[in-house]
Amino acid sequence: MGFIIKDLNFDQQDVVETLENDIVSTFRIAGLFQGGYNVLSKQWFGDESALWVTKLQCSLNRMAIIIATKSIHIFFLKDDGGYRSNAATAFKPRSGWKDYTSDEHYDNLISSKKSETFSIGLDTGWYGKPPHCQFVAQQSQFIILVHELILLLMGKKDDMHHYYSCLGLANTNSRRAKGNTDNWTFFVDAYWRKNNYGPQSISI
Repeated sequence: MGFIIKDLNFDQQDVVETLENDIVSTFRIAGLFQGGYNVLSKQWFGDESALWVTKLQCSLNRMAIIIATKSIHIFFLKDDGGYRSNAATAFKPRSGWKDYTSDEHYDNLISSKKSETFSIGLDTGWYGKPPHCQFVAQQSQFIILVHELILLLMGKKDDMHHYYSCLGLANTNSRRAKGNTDNWTFFVDAYWRKNNYGPQSISI
């Protein structure tokens, strides 16, 4: 199970397969608290309490399990003649938008013999981005895929975009930050960069 890749050239297929490993391992390691991340939790969610960090740990670990065990279709969105600049699109699952990592839905998803429809289309904005970026506030293909996976599997809202806007949201409204897709995305990316490029890569 995992990513099922279609309609990408060989180079991009290799990139997506590598990113799948990076994404699953990042969610898994973060979910196990390896390396610690209370500072990052405070930075992106405005909360470093034990209760929230435990919930965060559970959500991240469940994301790793879902991505590794369920089929997620990744394909290129064929051009319909018009110009599109979006980098990717998550398609509404058959069961609807919901947080599949929550206690309410997780066990059902994992134990169900019926396959859920999880699909992400890559668009024109995907190309030209690097797989990863060392420094903050730079978009990468890793960030694009993590963003769409959080939309797809956690049902978070696109309430606020852009790196510094999301930082500000965490400082002013922790509740909204916890429900915002890009706050989760930038948290995961900061955790990956911290563990691969060192602490200097997460400074703001």
